[in-house]
Amino acid sequence: IIGEKAYFIKKEGADEQAVRAYLLRFMRSELKKEIALRMPIYERLTGLKCEKVIINNAVSAWATCRYDKAIIKFSLRLAQRPLECLDMVIVHELGHLLYHNHGKGFHAYMAKYYPDYKRVTKLLNSSSQ
Repeated sequence: IIGEKAYFIKKEGADEQAVRAYLLRFMRSELKKEIALRMPIYERLTGLKCEKVIINNAVSAWATCRYDKAIIKFSLRLAQRPLECLDMVIVHELGHLLYHNHGKGFHAYMAKYYPDYKRVTKLLNSSSQ
């Protein structure tokens, strides 16, 4: 691991499916660790509390929030994005515990707790990563 990137050397003749499964387990483990480190920081900052974190294989959303149960589901794809994207997504999903849509109140919340959210949202959704 160098900086925010991990490099793997595949042994000649290694089974492609086994390599892919290993990489997915590694990504899930690393994402889980980062969320565990970062979530409490943003919970303290916002005063909001997530009761359960789930990592899934979603491709249609970076994360979702079940505000009625305080459950946040993060896409495994976040493991391939810069850490500032993960931070912004954590703040975003915590915000849905309070604001259930993307109205004015939600955007005011984001501006208060993650002022750079518009730039990071563009970074998150850029295809150059």
